[in-house]
Amino acid sequence: MPLFAIALMAVVVAGLFTSEMTKVRVLRVDGVPSWDTERVGAILRAYEGVPALRINPLQVERQVEWHPAVSYSDFRRNIFGRARLEVVYRRPVAWFQRGETEFAVSVEGAVFPLVGERPPLSVDEKLMEMRPNLSVFDTRRIGGLLDLAAKVQQKLPSLRGKLSVLASGGLSLTVAEGARVEFGDREGLDEKVSKLARSLEQSPDLLRRARTVNLVVPERPAVRWR
Repeated sequence: MPLFAIALMAVVVAGLFTSEMTKVRVLRVDGVPSWDTERVGAILRAYEGVPALRINPLQVERQVEWHPAVSYSDFRRNIFGRARLEVVYRRPVAWFQRGETEFAVSVEGAVFPLVGERPPLSVDEKLMEMRPNLSVFDTRRIGGLLDLAAKVQQKLPSLRGKLSVLASGGLSLTVAEGARVEFGDREGLDEKVSKLARSLEQSPDLLRRARTVNLVVPERPAVRWR
């Protein structure tokens, strides 16, 4: 390549990196809830007036993902002054309280301060041993419980109650009506939760009349009445 062409290319590239003509003028932000708009807005305002190619997308994403409620983000920009930020947040499947602070828990075991409405299901606070980075201390210990929470939230979104682990190691859910639903281990949870959903369709007052509903063997559910 002739030296003139190389020099011209270098000038063009340098111009794109420094020209105000390439600074972001149109920015689209997707996925940010109202409670996080101020924080994300402050991050983005720091890049106002900066030419697009001088903005490092990975740096923007790291700043956005600093909040433990954020699962991942994607920032893209071009030399025509357009940029887009997409943010995906973790979906809480349960919550618990420690001291004066309420925390949400995702199905992956991430723990973050609860903002907004509580999920329908809470989890026994004694089970939630956390690392300093707010992740659950041992997902092997409560992974089944979080899996159960996610499946109940999916199939029975209006069901409220508290999740716990019995002395036997089995998973249980004490519902707001007072009944305790016993699921056993995490094997076959889909089938067990589906059985509970079908039972409630057939007998909507089941959890008000029952003391315990045993779904350890979903083909042979056992009910102890009040």
